[in-house]
Amino acid sequence: MSTASYLQYFPYEPYEHQREAMSRIHGALEAGSDMLFEGATGTGKTLASLVPALDVAAETDKTVVITTNVHQQMRQFRREASAIAETADIRAVVFRGKSSMCHIDVGYEECQALRDTTRELVETERDRAELEREQRALLAASQDGDSDATAARGAVMDELESVEEELAEFEDRETCEHYYRNLTADTSEFFAWLYEDVRTPDEIYEFAGERGLCGYELLKEGVEGVDLVVCNYRHVLDPMIREQFFRWLGRDPEDVIAVVDEAHNVESAARENARRTLTETTLERAVEWPLEYGPLFESTNTDPPA
Repeated sequence: MSTASYLQYFPYEPYEHQREAMSRIHGALEAGSDMLFEGATGTGKTLASLVPALDVAAETDKTVVITTNVHQQMRQFRREASAIAETADIRAVVFRGKSSMCHIDVGYEECQALRDTTRELVETERDRAELEREQRALLAASQDGDSDATAARGAVMDELESVEEELAEFEDRETCEHYYRNLTADTSEFFAWLYEDVRTPDEIYEFAGERGLCGYELLKEGVEGVDLVVCNYRHVLDPMIREQFFRWLGRDPEDVIAVVDEAHNVESAARENARRTLTETTLERAVEWPLEYGPLFESTNTDPPA
């Protein structure tokens, strides 16, 4: 009897009930169906779900996303993914939110502003480097008697002066040194290390921090095209986060096989993610804004009140 292809991903000798579960799950996934799998704690549900999902994903060029809202389970998933990676050629990462991985401890909006400014700085520095190379080449040509090169170099020098003025303005703007190094340093060592094993977010934070890099932004780059991602419910349930997350994966929703752990918790987690709240600080700012800056909209009605 031939061995089922998905067993190449099973790192141990499976029990009979696991074989049966994997066979049924594999069949459901091949048929494009959803499957609800219930079992007692310690019966190997996670591996029995994960293994056929990885096999079908490899056959159909998809990514497996296994998600939970329990931190202990995320650690268990990482261990099992690491065991699979020892016997099968897969790339797997554990993804965690930015708030616990930021080396300078800033919020999302400030981080976005810092990234934008830092990226702009690096692009301007690259423009300067290119102009400097160009003017040096033109200088050499003009010294060899090329009159056209002399005129062209003058235009390049004018542009270079303008770029230098732009760079001077960055002295008064906030940037992120960690993200700056992401954009300017050789990060190949990080990605080689990342894919050697299934790294924890804490390991990524430490490895990147020791090298002055931003581990979170590198992790965002590193998830594209991987075989398996372990993440929190929010990365799948929150529409805005999910859209970004799938973009980082380089996948459309139909190219993702989702394995949802503790599925009985999904309803409450989805309801929590769908809630819209206003903080006291937001309400206070709404009251203070017109007093400080004036009304947002001016009335165009000139009729006297009735």
